[in-house]
Amino acid sequence: MMDTLVQPTQLNISTPSDNSSNISNSSSSISSNISNTSEKPIINNNNNSSSNNNIQISNISRFKKLFSEFTLTLKKSITDDDDEDNDNQKNNNNREEIVSDSKDIFKENHPNVHKKNHINNNHNYIIVNTQGNSTPSFKSKAPDIREHVNGVPKLTLIKKKEYQWLEQLHIIGTSVDCNYPQYNNNNNNIEISKLVKLGIPKRIRGYIWRLSSGSIELEKKNLGVYQHFLSKNSEEYEYKISKDISRTFPNVPYFCKEEGQSSLFNILKAYSIMDPEIGYTQGMSFIAAVLLSEMDELESFWVFTCIMKNYKLASLYSNDLGLLRQYLYVIDRLIETTMPKLFSHLKEIGITPVLFASEWISTLFTYNFDIKISKRLLDVFFIEGRFYLHRLSLSILKCYEKHLMTLEFEDAVEFLKRLGYQIDPNALLKVADSFAIPVQLIESFEAEFVHPNAPSDYF
Repeated sequence: MMDTLVQPTQLNISTPSDNSSNISNSSSSISSNISNTSEKPIINNNNNSSSNNNIQISNISRFKKLFSEFTLTLKKSITDDDDEDNDNQKNNNNREEIVSDSKDIFKENHPNVHKKNHINNNHNYIIVNTQGNSTPSFKSKAPDIREHVNGVPKLTLIKKKEYQWLEQLHIIGTSVDCNYPQYNNNNNNIEISKLVKLGIPKRIRGYIWRLSSGSIELEKKNLGVYQHFLSKNSEEYEYKISKDISRTFPNVPYFCKEEGQSSLFNILKAYSIMDPEIGYTQGMSFIAAVLLSEMDELESFWVFTCIMKNYKLASLYSNDLGLLRQYLYVIDRLIETTMPKLFSHLKEIGITPVLFASEWISTLFTYNFDIKISKRLLDVFFIEGRFYLHRLSLSILKCYEKHLMTLEFEDAVEFLKRLGYQIDPNALLKVADSFAIPVQLIESFEAEFVHPNAPSDYF
């Protein structure tokens, strides 16, 4: 850990692992050279499963005509027909938080206290409509700079599931650096994995997401940095963000109000300025909105940043969509490997992962999914890591394999786009754990995708 203070004009990012390194960046750019984090999902290793090291050029070639269509699909405007329940309104009164101190059950190091004279907390940041556009304007005030980071929520009448989580985290927190719970060599990882499949209790969900993503440590090192980025302007991204705000969970009351929309706008604006290589892309708003429904604006920003950096998903939104294409290729190969009959049927009727899994992966199962279901899936993602996204995609198909086998193209596409409102998350996660998908198999398919002998027109 660095003992020196981080100026608000710098962003100090490091993944909380033994081999992590501290990286300071200017406000105009952000480094993607974050320390590698170990991500080994809890999986059922199948000794009979083997990865073919030979490059499947035919499989790669089969994709080469699909991605021009995919790019158009991704870039089209997201419709505002989300069918979310109205009972998901954010209620800050039900979530009391206290500042981390020496009594914190995780015994965190006290955060560096940064001078506050670098930032004017009284700034209002305004988007003004230009050239007669009908895009709404947002007037939002940056949250005050904190001297400390919010710690464990203050709970009264602790429930059984909450106690189980706090007990496990306390045990782990005393034995390892519990700022990034992908502590793969710890025996308690199995217990955490079991608990998360049952869902994280609402009163501590936001805290667990922050803890598991590494955002608590990141926020400690960068007090005041969020406010600094909000003081900057980026007309291009601000205009794009402002157009998408009203399309994000339009049936969730909190995001129909000025407070919710302004906070969501701030998060996306700050990230787009902090990471100009990625900027803002449609789909990000749904992820940020789900985070914002479980924690405050500042906390949401740092968790969002950790999703992009610690979980290494920022390249999903790069100009060439390289990482997203890789995910889709791997998912297609996994369908072929684990569900060959369904694979053949989908291929016969012209359905590829481009048509359904692109939205699943690029929004982390938050678009065209009931927000309650999305939160259950994010619970597992934060604990298990990025490889679990492949597993979830396969599990959804497995749950409806028999029905999909009876559908033709149009009905299959429509069904796959709407099943996120009806799927049982408990059943889905049970199916996910039943798949024998070694990480090595996923990595071998990733290697196929990037192999230099792959056809150039595939990219």
